[in-house]
Amino acid sequence: MKKLVQMFLLVTVIIASFCGSALAEPTAKDWYIALRLGYSPFTMEADGTVANRNFHTKADLSDIMDKMDTTLGGIDVEFGMGKWFGILQGMYMKMETEEGNTANGHTAMLKQVAFNPTVGYKVYQGNFEGNQSLHIDALAGLSYMKTSWEFNFYDTVLGNLSRSNDFSTLDPMVGARVRYMFTKNFGMMAQGQIGGFGVGTELQYIASANLVYAFNHMISMAVGYKYWYFKYEDEGAVLKKLEQKVYGPTIGLQLTF
Repeated sequence: MKKLVQMFLLVTVIIASFCGSALAEPTAKDWYIALRLGYSPFTMEADGTVANRNFHTKADLSDIMDKMDTTLGGIDVEFGMGKWFGILQGMYMKMETEEGNTANGHTAMLKQVAFNPTVGYKVYQGNFEGNQSLHIDALAGLSYMKTSWEFNFYDTVLGNLSRSNDFSTLDPMVGARVRYMFTKNFGMMAQGQIGGFGVGTELQYIASANLVYAFNHMISMAVGYKYWYFKYEDEGAVLKKLEQKVYGPTIGLQLTF
C-alpha cells in the first residue's frame, strides 16, 4: 500500500522542475497561470567527507521507493503578464542507502527541502514560416535548500563512527529558457540555471531538455531529461564536503489557465 501511495504521489505532484513543459504563449496583455505536474524515475548520487572519512552513495528508483518515508514531491507554478513572469518551485526529498556491510561500509540518510523562486523576462519571440516559432527567456532568482544528514561508518580498523547534523544554503541563480516550436503543436525546450559561486554552495546548476506537444492552448505534455548538481564545502564543519547529483528521464503535463 505504501508503494502505491508513493507512486501515486510521484505521478501526480512531483515538481515540473523535474519535467519541464511548454504551451502556446498567452497573448501579450493576458495574465496566465501554468501548473506543471509530472513523473521522473530519478537517480541520486552523493560524494563527500564526514569527519575525514570519505563516502560515495547512490540510490536509484527502486532504492528510493523501498526506503523513503515520503516521496520526492512538490509543485511548480508559473504566472505572468506580458513579457514578465514568475515561477515558484518547491520540493522535498529523502534518501536512505547502505553501502558495504557492518564490517566495512556505511549507511547514509539525506533529507532536503528546497525552494526556487524565479523571475523571468521574455527576451525574444519570433514567428517563422510553417507555424514555427522561437522563444527565449532570461531567468534570475534564488535557490534555498535545507539539508539534514546522518552517516554511520563501520570499519573494523578505524572503528565505528556516527554523525548527524543539518545545514542551509541560499544561492543566487541565473539562467535561460529556450523553446523552439517546429509546428503549432510540436517543439522542443531547453532550460538551465547556474548559481552558488561560493555564496551558499560552491556551485549549483540545473539543466533540462524536453520534447513538447501542445494538445490545445490549455494542455500540453513533455518528455525529456533533467540533471541537477550542487557542491557544498565547509572545512570547519563535521560534514566538510557534499557533492550531489540528481538525474533521470522525465514526463510531464502542463495546464495553463
